[in-house]
Amino acid sequence: MTDRDTTGGAMLSRGGHKPQQQLPFKITPNERPSMMTKPNRENKEAAHIDKLEEEFKDSEKVRAIRLQALSKEFENLRMKKAEMVKDYTLRVVGVVNQLKLNREEILDKKVVQKVLINLLERFDAVTTAIEHTKDLSSLSLTELTCALLAYEQ
Repeated sequence: MTDRDTTGGAMLSRGGHKPQQQLPFKITPNERPSMMTKPNRENKEAAHIDKLEEEFKDSEKVRAIRLQALSKEFENLRMKKAEMVKDYTLRVVGVVNQLKLNREEILDKKVVQKVLINLLERFDAVTTAIEHTKDLSSLSLTELTCALLAYEQ
């Protein structure tokens, strides 16, 4: 016995289930038509990965250019004639921090040497004293700046 379905006009079997329709093709257990595979998940993932790789390449190029510019700026840093030690070291620290943000490893020793080499002539006496009394390989920029600030006052 069947009941009439009011929504679509299809006949329901006694258990309340719609009768199965016959597919226009036969599916064997070893075959799956391409339309029944996952909805291009692998293709979408591959496209996303390709897109990310392309964006990453661009960001790597930008990062390399930025690093080159920052390295050049670091190498060209010089203390100006009327500049105070505090201002000079702040400029140096600013460039060093930018280099580190761009994943460039820069040792404190290199920064300390940079500051000592590019100080003005009025700091020659304190520079010599620092070089002879301190271990430059373990001297931090903060310690150097404090010594220079004490001399400047």
